[in-house]
Amino acid sequence: NGLTDIQSPVRNRASWILSAWPDNRQSGISREDYPIVVINNATTSTKRFSIIRTENTASVIIDVYSSGDASAENLDTLCDNVYDILRTYKWTSLRNTYGVIELKLVDTANNIFMRGDLKVHVKSMNFQVTFIHVDN
Repeated sequence: NGLTDIQSPVRNRASWILSAWPDNRQSGISREDYPIVVINNATTSTKRFSIIRTENTASVIIDVYSSGDASAENLDTLCDNVYDILRTYKWTSLRNTYGVIELKLVDTANNIFMRGDLKVHVKSMNFQVTFIHVDN
């Protein structure tokens, strides 16, 4: 909701927001395929703090890949948009539906690598979500 492809706004979100790197495009990926957002699998931990309540923590890393002349600037803008969407649009939904008590950006990391003749910038954002589960 509200996340737009900076390089090609008409592109379908399902073609660039993914749960894993698109293996079918390993060799044929081109500049037009970027940006790519990969929402990795979450890792979770559980801590019981009463007889009927547990605190659950999930960490998820979102990788944002960009390539092109203004890819570093586009990458920062897109990452800011992802963060804003999670903090504004999704926060209320997560709190009301799942009992989320905290959503925070824990860490970020930047990297640059070559994929064929393309220079690719990637920014990884590590989010942590904490919620309380009450046993019935």
